[in-house]
Amino acid sequence: MRASKDWPLNGGWNVRTYARVDNVFDKEYVGSVIVNQGAGQFFEPASERQYLLGITVGLSWK
Repeated sequence: MRASKDWPLNGGWNVRTYARVDNVFDKEYVGSVIVNQGAGQFFEPASERQYLLGITVGLSWK
């Protein structure tokens, strides 16, 4: 799940805020499958729930 919002400012500046949540329902699932593994472990679990917040600032050149 993700969301973002742009905030245009004077002088061509733009601020973008964003948020993201991975594995929203906290399910257990396979993240990758290992081929030709001799140790008997063929599946790796995926990541648990993760959160990401961020800000990006940009300037438009004219």
